[in-house]
Amino acid sequence: MSEQEATLDEFVDGTADGSGLQSTPTGTYTLDWKIVRGGEYFSLRNGEFLSSDERDEDAEYPVYGGNGIMGFASDTNVKEGTIVIGRVGAHCGNVHRTKSDAWVTDNSIILNDVEPAYEDAFLKYLLANLNLGQFSEQSAQPRISQSTVENLRIPQPPIDEQRKIASVLYTVDQAIQKSGKIIEQRRRIRDAFINELLTQGYYEYNSILRREDLEIAEGGINTDLDRTSVGGIPEEWDTVRLENVIKSSLYGVAESAEDYQPDAPRYIRITDISEDGRLKDDELASLPDSKFDDKYLLSSGEILFARSGATVGKAYLYRESDPRAVYGGYLIRFVPDPNKILPEYLFYYTQSKAYENWVTRVTRKGAQENINAQEYSSILLPLPSIEEQKKIVEALRVHRDLIQHELNYQNQLQRLKQGLMQDLLSGEVRTHNKDIEIVDDVLQHG
Repeated sequence: MSEQEATLDEFVDGTADGSGLQSTPTGTYTLDWKIVRGGEYFSLRNGEFLSSDERDEDAEYPVYGGNGIMGFASDTNVKEGTIVIGRVGAHCGNVHRTKSDAWVTDNSIILNDVEPAYEDAFLKYLLANLNLGQFSEQSAQPRISQSTVENLRIPQPPIDEQRKIASVLYTVDQAIQKSGKIIEQRRRIRDAFINELLTQGYYEYNSILRREDLEIAEGGINTDLDRTSVGGIPEEWDTVRLENVIKSSLYGVAESAEDYQPDAPRYIRITDISEDGRLKDDELASLPDSKFDDKYLLSSGEILFARSGATVGKAYLYRESDPRAVYGGYLIRFVPDPNKILPEYLFYYTQSKAYENWVTRVTRKGAQENINAQEYSSILLPLPSIEEQKKIVEALRVHRDLIQHELNYQNQLQRLKQGLMQDLLSGEVRTHNKDIEIVDDVLQHG
């Protein structure tokens, strides 16, 4: 077969070339590829301890732990392009490749002296696809040893095919990273609009009250926390405490999460809520109907607030399109009165700088970060008319939809990458007869 120009679509829709497959403890691979013991082609060593005093966020070099970059330091112990494997803990088996000279901590294993029979970039994708965590020693603290990695039986395609496979996957990775940068940019733009609309208003106002003006207004600012949660606002706006614009509040159900079941309600925990108020989909959990009262089922327009730990202050708006769900005990549900405050307006307030500052002030009160229902209820909110709330929400929905569109695209790319890794790294779909341009970053550290 003559070589032909390859496209990603060919790899998505491709099939095996009929040469047959071979099964090994690490997976199933084409018979055309040699199966070897990993330790014969690379050496391993553990990373080195780095104290918190030796870390500096303003330093030049990234510090890699078990789950990638965890800080910065002024010293290094590996070169750019080094493969790093999480050695211990929840991120045991995660695989990364350093993008510059770096320091790798003792929570990771470092791959050294990779033989020319392997391209480093290919080896990184291959090891990542093996889900090395499955080979960890199961104990209170999961860990994977150097000998376990050394004794893995792994495929060794011809070097030209390794480079083609790595180039295809690298290209998708670059698209994912580009999408991530677009999402970050759109979030920054959205945040700027939130802060402007919640202090300047949707309409053009002649007078914006300062904090000191609000202090003498009836029902206005009268505590340090009030000064934090409400900045300058239009003269025509009111200020109101959350407790005066809600119907009810309720702590979540005190039950342990169970494995996700599509026919059972989703169980929302504090760790499921992202910094920008989205519901994460990476670690789904459920709670059977028999383990909770119906009063814990969420309805459209209700808002969850995280009340404890590192996630304290995060908020999530439950929408009609969301799956049937209940919420855990470290969350508090507030039911806004839509005749007084629109749920989306309240949610966007929780994404504002003023709210962020308020959360910081409240959680400084004690060593354990915690905000209870009474404290949340006391927060002073800027309150325009319902008509203007609608205008603000409509304006911010545009930015929300742009972000969601890009998130959907990024998820598509991630699913594409996962499928390509399974097909290309097993040899079920071959690249040896495809005309694929080898990208420079694949060759640079090989």
